[in-house]
Amino acid sequence: IPSQNKGVILADGLLDAVYPMLSVPTFPVVFKLLGTLRMAIDGQEAAACSLGRKADLIKKLVSWCATEDHPGVQGEANRLLAWLIKNSRDREVMGCMVSCGAVSRLVTMMNAEHAVMQIEALLALTLLTAMRMVDAEPSLLEAKVGEHIKNLVNPHIEKEVFQNVLALVGQLATSGDMRVHLLESGVPKVLSAVSMRENLADVRDHVMRLASMIDSG
Repeated sequence: IPSQNKGVILADGLLDAVYPMLSVPTFPVVFKLLGTLRMAIDGQEAAACSLGRKADLIKKLVSWCATEDHPGVQGEANRLLAWLIKNSRDREVMGCMVSCGAVSRLVTMMNAEHAVMQIEALLALTLLTAMRMVDAEPSLLEAKVGEHIKNLVNPHIEKEVFQNVLALVGQLATSGDMRVHLLESGVPKVLSAVSMRENLADVRDHVMRLASMIDSG
């Protein structure tokens, strides 16, 4: 959807037209609808806030994130959760995400096959924890976010992904309980090891500060 057209079609009632169709029990249709919604809300804060505050939609997305019946729907559901957070940057939307069980889905999404989805998940979790850390912390701990970060940070991790990992870890480390969890999960150790790569020299000092912060408990 061309960016110059989004405001027009949203004003003409795109969301109102598409939203009821999500009840259609046909995955190929749902797949197209989710992709349409994701494209429509890109750069559209008001639309992202409107959709992101709909608990019934978020619960459906959370459910579809785990479906094995249609990989396309699974991927689009995960991405739409992340895009709703990124484009709304709204505290109420973040609260809805937490209460509807989206946190664990985003944690799992960090280990997606494609780097673009890894980055989307990391950014979404960074924004969510910046606004709703206290609310999200139990879900993050239950989902073992530290283990997922540890598994993501390998010697071949792309630099942009690694930088987004550091942003999320920095946000998580503002919590004492989360620092303990990250330490027990071995996150500081893997961050330090990977930062020795030649192309990551510019973030090495940042990694050392994060590791020291986590080690302090």
